[in-house]
Amino acid sequence: MTKRAPGKYPPSKRDFYRTPAKAIAPLLPYLSPGTRFIDPCAGDGFMAAFLDAHGHLCLEAYDIKPMRPHKSRATEPHRPVSKADMFKQLPPTLLAVSNPPWSILDRVLDHLRESWLLLAADWTQTQWAQPYLKRCSMIVAVGRVSWMHNNQGGYDNAVWCRFHDDSNRDTRFVNTW
Repeated sequence: MTKRAPGKYPPSKRDFYRTPAKAIAPLLPYLSPGTRFIDPCAGDGFMAAFLDAHGHLCLEAYDIKPMRPHKSRATEPHRPVSKADMFKQLPPTLLAVSNPPWSILDRVLDHLRESWLLLAADWTQTQWAQPYLKRCSMIVAVGRVSWMHNNQGGYDNAVWCRFHDDSNRDTRFVNTW
């Protein structure tokens, strides 16, 4: 889970790590009141529930293998979808707010247009990020976060990145500390 302490924690099945509230909270000032959003990588639904509790509205939540029923268009428990079809059904203009598995980040970014994504801060400094950063208007620093829910400090820095459908934007960096 961390490059700074390899082997310290066993890998999680399906690359699932519940998003801690500490990582979600820095996004709150950048969401308009009552933001309506979808979460295409909802995992156990904690992040959507956290944002709902702070006055926002998760319209739909998806996951390849949901850990509990999520909201869906038909308000029925969401059925698993294949990796190939996962993002085809998402409305391209509806805002997505998600902590995607970093192992499939390229597939997520290729399909989501209007989005706030929680990412590894180091990713923004890589060659793989360069084509996507043209669509990024803001990077909000989160800092080090523990994904293990063990009340210990984290090893890796995270950021929220705001992506848009259009390209060639200037990127604003916001430090929340």
